[in-house]
Amino acid sequence: MDAHLGVPPRAGYRCKTCQGNDMTCPGHFGHINLVKPAFHCGMLTIIQKLLSCCCHKCGKLMKDENDINFRAALRNKHPQARLAALANICKGQKTCKHEPTDKGDDTVDLGCGASHPGVLRSGLNFRVKYPPAPPNEAQVDDTTTGERELYAEEALEILKRITDDDCEKLGLDPRFCRPDWMVLTVLPVSPPHVRPAIMTDGGSRGEDDITFKLSDVLKVNNTLRNQQSQGLAPSVLLEQQQMLQYHIATMYNNELAGQPQAQHRNGKSIKSLRQRIKGKEGRVRGNLMGKRVDFSARTVITGDPTISCDQVGVPRSIAFNMTFPETVSIHNIENMKVLVQNGPDQHPGARSIIRSDGKRVDLRFVKTQADQILDYGYIVERQMQDDDCVIFNRQPSLHKMSMMGHRVKVMPYSTFRLNLSVTSPYNADFDGDEMNLHLPQSYETKSEISNVMMVPFQIVSPQKNAPVMGIVQDTLLGCSNLTRRNTFVQKDLIMNLLMHVPDFDGRIPIPTIIKAPGCNGPLWTGKQVMSLAIPSKKINFTKYNQYKVDKEDTGGFPNQIMTPNDAFVTIEDGEILTGSIDSSAIKTAQGGLVHMCWSELGPAGARDLLNNTQIIVNYWLLQQGYSVGVADIVATAKTIKAIGDSIDSAKKEVQQFVRQWQGGSLKKQPGCTMQQVFEMQVNGRLNSALSEGSKIVQRGIKDDTVSVWHVYIYICIYTRIFIYTHVYSYTITYIYISSIYVYI
Repeated sequence: MDAHLGVPPRAGYRCKTCQGNDMTCPGHFGHINLVKPAFHCGMLTIIQKLLSCCCHKCGKLMKDENDINFRAALRNKHPQARLAALANICKGQKTCKHEPTDKGDDTVDLGCGASHPGVLRSGLNFRVKYPPAPPNEAQVDDTTTGERELYAEEALEILKRITDDDCEKLGLDPRFCRPDWMVLTVLPVSPPHVRPAIMTDGGSRGEDDITFKLSDVLKVNNTLRNQQSQGLAPSVLLEQQQMLQYHIATMYNNELAGQPQAQHRNGKSIKSLRQRIKGKEGRVRGNLMGKRVDFSARTVITGDPTISCDQVGVPRSIAFNMTFPETVSIHNIENMKVLVQNGPDQHPGARSIIRSDGKRVDLRFVKTQADQILDYGYIVERQMQDDDCVIFNRQPSLHKMSMMGHRVKVMPYSTFRLNLSVTSPYNADFDGDEMNLHLPQSYETKSEISNVMMVPFQIVSPQKNAPVMGIVQDTLLGCSNLTRRNTFVQKDLIMNLLMHVPDFDGRIPIPTIIKAPGCNGPLWTGKQVMSLAIPSKKINFTKYNQYKVDKEDTGGFPNQIMTPNDAFVTIEDGEILTGSIDSSAIKTAQGGLVHMCWSELGPAGARDLLNNTQIIVNYWLLQQGYSVGVADIVATAKTIKAIGDSIDSAKKEVQQFVRQWQGGSLKKQPGCTMQQVFEMQVNGRLNSALSEGSKIVQRGIKDDTVSVWHVYIYICIYTRIFIYTHVYSYTITYIYISSIYVYI
């Protein structure tokens, strides 16, 4: 290894270029002067276009500004597109000849008149095919007739003749990229840092694949120099030149189409420079844009509605292994002493001590009390503990809410625990998803997570000015049931509920009903219980929920509030007065209750609303219970009759359309045939029948029935309409029914 290239890892000498050691020397490039030029395998496509655009004798472009297509191509601002357009224009030119626009203009270069060949790819070289010469013209040079190979040496001379002005027309900047630079005359040699050698178990030295290829290039290059100095036949030199071209190409890219792969003696393919850079495991994606890091953990996630939305449940086994470097100060020295005393086998504990002189003390092997003495400025690598700030991430990381800050809560068992309200921005579910946890290693990083990345700060997205988190699943269903007009809570249940209310001040709400028939004590409404989840008396909120029907808000103020379906949600001074809380009020709707708490109380207020709602509603669901059965999907006679009447009406109208079509009395519409008009009218009537049936089911179904049974009855409606009308094809019927079953 040449010492001028740099110092490999763990080498005992100094670099002869910068006098650095293996830690300070960055490495330096060398070079190999090639006896014969060689094509760069990554530039073959561009070189082919350049050779198609310029004359092989004088280097002039085959077209000039007098050609209208040439001028149109020059207006293209994109360099690659301009070069492709010029190559397409010059491809059909047979001779180097320019036509002046003015017959008397003598300033136009008319070209050299040389024959211009077509340029084709031939392995790692090119093949040129000249047009046949005119019958009355004598053949002067055999190299300009027929078909022959074009090697790098000749291509280099052609590309050198292209002027700087023509380079700019071709989309190249001559200051940085001349066409002849795409043909290699000097091969760069990478420093040993890029191609480090490895030591095998037997003590032998194993060289990198790039080093093997460089040695092959050097051997062939020396052989070619010796043969050239001996004056051997051109055919022998050409064989070695092709071998040199092959070794250089496979060093850059060992997956070239039509070329055999370079291999070791054991048959293993050599890993070229291109394979090291490209792909998921390459340098860019595997080592720069994304990499494996320390102080991280990954495991399966499971839902837990009992923890806060800005917490993450961490398994105890992970908390034992992950550490944070805590600097000992006057404020925490007593706590650090306790952690050091616990050691690495008891949580919370510590794993090691780093003293001021840099010496590390591993607490697993400490035998005396003197080794556990702490002083100000020491660093204790303590174990992860409750309320540590961590970064939680689910891949793919598509937006900033894919990585958020959480507070640690050490828990038993082996999975990360996540609040259900936080699954929306992560796009996570609990069917086997895995997530990553990163523990910061400095106070600066910890501060950034606490003040910028924490979950409460991400509840409302600046992208759409709307919440990305809200109440979901069982809690959302419980909110709707708890806040209905006919939901009442007895004294024993509300006393148990108040024990689960966070920040309960000891004041019991005044009961709505003091004495009710059949009850031993007073009754509280579900709206009063739900009001306990609102974190402040400052919240005032009004909105229609999804139970609102058409024309329900007509009339004066009392009619708007006291709706038959309890569809108008009113909250005054943090107290729910009217309305049922559903997804339109407490999920992710813009202007909803979560958004209101965020605006009035800040991120902490929105977090408290989500946490309080889940705690209260989930406990009420545990006491109340919720179940559905087959009886819930049995429609009433009134609903069945209304659906039948709707279907009969649709059938009659469709039959009327059929008779009008057969009789030719359908009203024509501009731009449509009679068949298209017929299909439009039938489709429109059937779609209206479907929407009418859906509304009938929604009005007739029981209030305490889950939405899955809505979908089940929709299937019955769709099926009956399609069977009775016989107009839609069986394919459309199958698609509709299958899609609904998939939804269930």
